[in-house]
Amino acid sequence: MEAAIGRPIPKTEYVHHINGVRNDNRPENLELWVKAHPPGQRVQDAMSHYVESILTHYFKDSLAHISREYLEALTQLINHEIERRK
Repeated sequence: MEAAIGRPIPKTEYVHHINGVRNDNRPENLELWVKAHPPGQRVQDAMSHYVESILTHYFKDSLAHISREYLEALTQLINHEIERRK
């Protein structure tokens, strides 16, 4: 995260791993928070990770031609439906 933002992270800031996997340090999986947060994940973040994992596991060969942007759009659609049903 420090390399991505171009500065050291002070003790007052925290790196949040969106998908809950602490060794997944891809920039798109990280958020910088200025306040500590409880352990765990937001429901939407967890669902996004699970959907991507399931699709990748069961449909890996058929998903090879699908772009990451499409998978992200599908995940957003699922998250929207979750929010709508609350």
